[in-house]
Amino acid sequence: MITKALLTIAVTGILATGTTAPTQDPAATAPSGSTFVEYVEITGLIDPPTSRYLLREIQNANLGGAGAMVIRLDSGGGIEAPLDDLVEAISSSRTPIVIWVAPGGARAESAAFFLLEAASIGAMAPGARTGHWGPPDFGAGPATRHGPPALATKTVGATEALRLELIDYTAASLPQVLQGLRKHADFKSRTFIPRFHKMSSLERLQHGATRPAAAYLLLLFGAFLIIFEVYNPGVGGAAVAGGAALYFSFYGFSVLPVRWFGVGLVILGLGLFIYDLRELRLGRASIAALLGVGIGSFFLFPRAPEQVALGWPTIISGVIATLMFFIPVMTQALKARTARPIAGADKVIGTKGIARTDIAPDGQVSAGGTLWRARTLGAAIGEGTTVEIKGVSGLVLMVEESETA
Repeated sequence: MITKALLTIAVTGILATGTTAPTQDPAATAPSGSTFVEYVEITGLIDPPTSRYLLREIQNANLGGAGAMVIRLDSGGGIEAPLDDLVEAISSSRTPIVIWVAPGGARAESAAFFLLEAASIGAMAPGARTGHWGPPDFGAGPATRHGPPALATKTVGATEALRLELIDYTAASLPQVLQGLRKHADFKSRTFIPRFHKMSSLERLQHGATRPAAAYLLLLFGAFLIIFEVYNPGVGGAAVAGGAALYFSFYGFSVLPVRWFGVGLVILGLGLFIYDLRELRLGRASIAALLGVGIGSFFLFPRAPEQVALGWPTIISGVIATLMFFIPVMTQALKARTARPIAGADKVIGTKGIARTDIAPDGQVSAGGTLWRARTLGAAIGEGTTVEIKGVSGLVLMVEESETA
């Protein structure tokens, strides 16, 4: 039951994050008197998957002959982003590009500020802010691009940005953006047909993993699932989901300015917890493990800017989740595994069953009208093979391949 719950959470999260919009034909012809306007959204840090997506959509808009492209932007900066390539693609695009900083409360700072500057047309929603342009990339060190000196360390709202000619107009909604586009790009006789685009499933997952809290929690979650699978073998799905979580976690760490010393301390702490699992108690190793996880979590992003920092609430939540996993969850799971055989289990010893999954070395067997967890005493056993039950260990049948069907 615990494994199913953990697996359900993992799969649900992955599917929810990876959903994409239906693809649209970039070569489709707009009705007479109309023009297509491609619409994309860039939110959060401008990272490698976001950059690939944006460069691809700009290229498609140019190849497909779109009348214009609207990029809704809400970003506090970039990290490992090819800023020069992005600025060049936006500024040299044959298709007019509108960068719209929205909704209210959105921002275009650091690297995002330079994308706004490069656009053919700039717009901001009331309540949005821009500026604070240096440094443009949290992983790049000193700024390699320079904006207005007055905005190097502060931001301005839409009204002030309009006065400073950083933008062309203000717009609170997409219809207002299109209305302004008609005026500023000389589309007075056109009807606009917006076409909405989203990142691919993989890009969205990778983009989500570049958030410090996400990369950190995915590390813990993936480790929990794999440890659970190792001590409760036979399901397999937990290990697959755990491996996927670890993949995206380490992808995020590869982009973020992480201290690998901190990652190592967290992993060491999780390993020390395993030492005390044999005794089903909280011992000295567990105390050292808890310190390792806590200190390692703190040192993952030391002295990092706000946009790439790991907040105390996330660290505390991670430490508490680790305690809850190893104390109530794993101890109860191990107690159940080593419990005395349930009533009737001894009756299947010496009988035969059918392997319902591959047993290598663990899997599932149908015997006596019941589905059991099973472990092979010899070579791996393929699904559908007839097996002979040799014994019972807790709730697990010990089996061998039957010599006779």
